[in-house]
Amino acid sequence: MIESVNAKALNDFLSILPKRNHIRLGILLPSLPDAANAIKAAVKQEWIVPVLLGNKKDQELFSYLSGVDAESITAENALQALEIAINEEKIQALLRGEAGVHNLFATLLRMPSFRIGWISQVALLHLNSRTFLLSDAAVTLLPTLEQKVKIVENAIRVARVIGFDPPKVALLAAVETISTDIPVGMHDAILAKMSERGQFGNALLEGPLALDLAISEDAAKKKKVKSPVAGNANVLIAPNLEVGNGLYKALITLAGAASASVVVGGSIPIALPSRSDSIEAFINSILLTSILS
Repeated sequence: MIESVNAKALNDFLSILPKRNHIRLGILLPSLPDAANAIKAAVKQEWIVPVLLGNKKDQELFSYLSGVDAESITAENALQALEIAINEEKIQALLRGEAGVHNLFATLLRMPSFRIGWISQVALLHLNSRTFLLSDAAVTLLPTLEQKVKIVENAIRVARVIGFDPPKVALLAAVETISTDIPVGMHDAILAKMSERGQFGNALLEGPLALDLAISEDAAKKKKVKSPVAGNANVLIAPNLEVGNGLYKALITLAGAASASVVVGGSIPIALPSRSDSIEAFINSILLTSILS
């Protein structure tokens, strides 16, 4: 099922991490085309117990396509079934459905039983023997400083679970110099100072950093930027959703990176592969969700 070199490397990386088997994974219906095969693979590996969320017709179709035995919570539509599942604690994780994420997030965020913190998307990517995190490419459009603190905290929490010790966090911006004319850079400088004061634990934060400085030791040397993060970042924090989403999709579609995407910060993690992602991305997103649940 896992065919590409980068996707297999990412799957191998995730497979050795501690995880809970047989987590109750809610599946929003109707599902995306690759979801049925990904669920079949996840059931075979004993990562999940699928719980179908939607109407009877969609549940029957998914069961036919996937060929797996599944529990179900039936309602007029998937979002109504999701509310039942969350409020009654019937699922431990969630896989997005065919619909866009706006209505999903709107439903979740009005539920006190789900919203226990600020939610953000974290993507785990593997490219050219390098495994790293990127956030936020799906949830917060223009994060305030307060929201960016939460995005960083969520990413650091994921980084620690998957074994990045310490998390080396690059706060991305267009340039590495600090200017009052660039609010993003001012936010990054504040976050970096917070890190110096130990407010993010043992995580190392540096910013603002241009992307080349974050990932290339050679660029850091040429620009004479000395930092334990510069050139060695394992967590990239985008300045806003447009940059994060564009970078995420460029790494996948142009560079061939493998990915696993989750939303964290709520009462349960959400596997959130893009609608255009490969089946490998679906499988790895489900696996990462089982690790974080």
